[in-house]
Amino acid sequence: MRKVNQEQFNEVINCNEKVAVVLTQENCPVCKNLKQVLLVVREELPLTPFVEFQGEANVYPVNELSEKFGFKTVPVVVIYKNGNPVKTITSIHLPNYYVKEIKEV
Repeated sequence: MRKVNQEQFNEVINCNEKVAVVLTQENCPVCKNLKQVLLVVREELPLTPFVEFQGEANVYPVNELSEKFGFKTVPVVVIYKNGNPVKTITSIHLPNYYVKEIKEV
């Protein structure tokens, strides 16, 4: 999964019909587990780009990134379609849940 910065983030969400943006934090053990789950999901959805946008060291209580996406903790997967956020998935789930949710968008 490719990591993107703010400039690349805007480019990615506007250049793809559908993209899954994975919001993480560097020292987050749940985020590391989610990345493993998403390896399976990406095999099921090879045409959907997945990118990682990593927040600063502290997402608590709320920083600019969490305010923008409306969450209080990571990991979060935000599905964009045609440049607009259409679905937000918080926490970690089984691969089939992500596949189903992304396909429905």
